Amino acid sequence: MADFMETSPSENGIVAALMGELGALLEKFLETGVRDSIDLHRIPLTDQDLLELEQQLGTGEITISFDALGESRITETAHAGLWRVEHRNPSGDLIAHLVEVGDVPSIVSAGRSEMRAAAAAMTNDHSSSGGPANA
Repeated sequence: MADFMETSPSENGIVAALMGELGALLEKFLETGVRDSIDLHRIPLTDQDLLELEQQLGTGEITISFDALGESRITETAHAGLWRVEHRNPSGDLIAHLVEVGDVPSIVSAGRSEMRAAAAAMTNDHSSSGGPANA
């Protein structure tokens, strides 16, 4: 029997295990609304494992990029509810590599407190200026 480290990615089963875990997390999200993610930096993946995982995940239609103390890129996978998330520091080093489970990535979802503040500001702005109906 071959040593685990000498086997090919398809033989060591790590990608199949990750896909199974992602499927379970997606089911949990659908049942409970609880988001989750798998941090690929914390898993000993070879370059071949990462390539196989990328092929299994596929690519969807949505890509989101922004720069906040380093570039972040979020890519929809071919599986609804699974998002590939990469964050880089200002030097361009990859500091987070996740597969996130949820309807939208948590980093781009507006928080309730921010939405309440926006609603209050908009309501106050319109009531103090007479509102759009009085313009």
